[in-house]
Amino acid sequence: MNDNREEVYMTVGIVGYGVYIPKSRIKREEIAKVWGGRGKGENAVLNENEDIITMAIEASINAFEHSGLTDFKEIDAVYLGTDSPPNIEHSSIGVIAQTLGARRDIEVMDFTTSPRAGIAALKACVDAVKAGRVRYGLVIASDYRPASPGSNMEMFFGGGAGAFIVGSKDTIADFEEVYTYSGNFRDNWRGQADTYVKDYEPRFTRQYGYSEYVLNSARGLLSKTGLTIDQFQHIVFQQPDARLPTEMVRKLKATPEQTKAGSIFNDIGDTGAACLFIGLSSVFDRA
Repeated sequence: MNDNREEVYMTVGIVGYGVYIPKSRIKREEIAKVWGGRGKGENAVLNENEDIITMAIEASINAFEHSGLTDFKEIDAVYLGTDSPPNIEHSSIGVIAQTLGARRDIEVMDFTTSPRAGIAALKACVDAVKAGRVRYGLVIASDYRPASPGSNMEMFFGGGAGAFIVGSKDTIADFEEVYTYSGNFRDNWRGQADTYVKDYEPRFTRQYGYSEYVLNSARGLLSKTGLTIDQFQHIVFQQPDARLPTEMVRKLKATPEQTKAGSIFNDIGDTGAACLFIGLSSVFDRA
């Protein structure tokens, strides 16, 4: 049987975006004075009355106001990505959705255990909109990971949140393609009995973790799309420090100008699951 029907592809993208960064800052040189070493830049630090939930709510309100939607009850789903949830067992979305005035029959999902959690939540929401199950979805990435005193992570960890309203109408940026490169790699972790994030060996993590995985992901995406790196005006990398994204620029033969708009590390630190949301929002502010 011949089927002459044309396959229809729904365009799904970001309808509105919002960010929340804590006002308080600590200069890395102040941390270095206590523990030794050198520090440049500063980290965003949460106040006593702030956590990943309050940051998520603030970023969501900003995203909703930017989207042009008039009633939060138009949102059909709320997805949250965080690597620092306040509870091991108990969803953070309940208080977020109720504070925002969401309907009770919406779809909610929590993504955690990795700085990838924000992107995992975003991919799931995009798929839900494409499937027609969700008309507008709110995706939030909010993080402030606990760092042990005197560690490299204390020098770099910062807090912040980003939120996107995802839909198929009146988008400001569309999702065109996804490429995933994954495997079993031991870098940073935090067990149930651990107060702080631990790292295996920083140099090993940089070379065989971040560098290998990000480089293969980027090259795989370029191959899948048939594009070259110079065709991208802006590139946003995960930013655990200032050096690793610079190395990716060099290895991919990109230019520093391509990553300038989305570079946030020197201003607020490593924001974990929220990093790419905040970096991409910084690009939107300038695009």
